[in-house]
Amino acid sequence: MIRTTITAHIPSASLKELTFQINDRSLGGLALQRQHNYVMTGNRRVQMVTGIMTDRKRPNAIAEDKHQLRLWESCFRELQTGGLAVFPSAAEREHLRADFLILIDEARFVCYTAPRFGLYLNRAGRLFRVQPIDMPAGAPRFFGLDLYSFDIEAGDNVLVLAPEFVDLFDAGELIETFSALRQVSTVMAKLSDLAETYGEGLVKPWLAFHIQRTQEDQSTDGLGLKSKRQFPGNLPKSKVVRLENGNIFIPVKAAPPEPKQKPSDKIHLVEPEPTQIRLESKNGSYPSGSRTLAESERGTTRLDRLKTKDMASFGRDGGGLVKRLMNLFPGQVLLSRIVFFALLLLLLLLVAAGGRALIARNRRQTATTAPTVLVVTPESGESVVTLSTDYEIEWEVDVNSLTVYHEGGGGRLLGTVKRGDLIWKLSEPVDGWVLIRLEDGRIGYVYAAMVGH
Repeated sequence: MIRTTITAHIPSASLKELTFQINDRSLGGLALQRQHNYVMTGNRRVQMVTGIMTDRKRPNAIAEDKHQLRLWESCFRELQTGGLAVFPSAAEREHLRADFLILIDEARFVCYTAPRFGLYLNRAGRLFRVQPIDMPAGAPRFFGLDLYSFDIEAGDNVLVLAPEFVDLFDAGELIETFSALRQVSTVMAKLSDLAETYGEGLVKPWLAFHIQRTQEDQSTDGLGLKSKRQFPGNLPKSKVVRLENGNIFIPVKAAPPEPKQKPSDKIHLVEPEPTQIRLESKNGSYPSGSRTLAESERGTTRLDRLKTKDMASFGRDGGGLVKRLMNLFPGQVLLSRIVFFALLLLLLLLVAAGGRALIARNRRQTATTAPTVLVVTPESGESVVTLSTDYEIEWEVDVNSLTVYHEGGGGRLLGTVKRGDLIWKLSEPVDGWVLIRLEDGRIGYVYAAMVGH
């Protein structure tokens, strides 16, 4: 016997086409009551959840799928008397089909699901992604579905949901959330609410299982599940990867051969070959620098991890930062968004102020070591004198009128400039006079106090 709490969620977008058969209760499109959420706790010899997608455009689809649901309900009753060992024969006899299937007894969790969904295990404060297994001979086959199988323990939380939903959150934050809230139904409800704040369509159908208690089957009907030659004892055990090492998926085709090891009731972390791992990505691209678990845990510096990143990963990291900033205050969406946009506006103002200050500085001060040609016009005529200056500082005249002389100390008048005109200071003050250059290239002297000295 196994006592399990099963929580199911079907979003509005999937409600018309998806139906869950949870033990002997229907939920979704073909059910009498089209509810979005369902929670059930009970003791069963076998817990069963079946999912069927109905193509309403296909003739007779609704009638055929309702017939399949009745067959699955009959199969569920048969499993309560015969256990999981009778499932292969029942599936073959009744020609059962499904788009999704989960079977649980006191020892084993078996799941058939499409590759667009992932299987996640929360155990002892850690979160794992479970990997599919090769389909063994004699196991029931469902077209297009991956097969998962692993031993269960009391206290386990098992999730079936879309990988892109998991990618919305930081792995460490997910683990902390599960540890703090305990009840998997409460955790998933909170995560779904947060996901809806990021955008519509991000919440897909999901299932959550909390294993409360397991009790070894003491039946003596000869169909006990302890036999390794019978279903599900003949299924290999799934490998798992810690979620903090990445939302990693190992396809069955590329999975390494099953290692020879002593059978155990525990889940073992198996290190896959480097060429077998690919990180799931929304745009279908996979970084070439993917690492195995062992490589990630020994001597990997931050610079090494940076070198293996591609541009798509930087985009995902940036998107994750924005999502966390948009959720500064969990449960208070409006307040979080107001604070986020206020911070964004403040950042833009700081950037604009910095840019204006930089432009003003460049206009006021331009370093140069090149010689400057000075044109001097004495009474006897014009001559060209070449001088070298250490610097040029642009200055905007801020007095109504500024007199420019040929020589320091006054004397012959060179000209005048008005407020708003530009001049260039070519020297430090000497005896109270500064050498300057006009916009037309002429050189003269002005009183230092009139140009900021």
